[in-house]
Amino acid sequence: MSTSASGAAGDRKMLPRLAGLEKDLPLRRKRAEKEQWLGEVEAST
Repeated sequence: MSTSASGAAGDRKMLPRLAGLEKDLPLRRKRAEKEQWLGEVEAST
């Protein structure tokens, strides 16, 4: 699989967003457990 130069630049732009999602995941999982959103909890494991 090849990646174009513009595709690689796009991937780098996503890194801060991905870091934010990763940081937020434990809080989201905790809320899903509290609200009994079992599908959300299962999807996050």
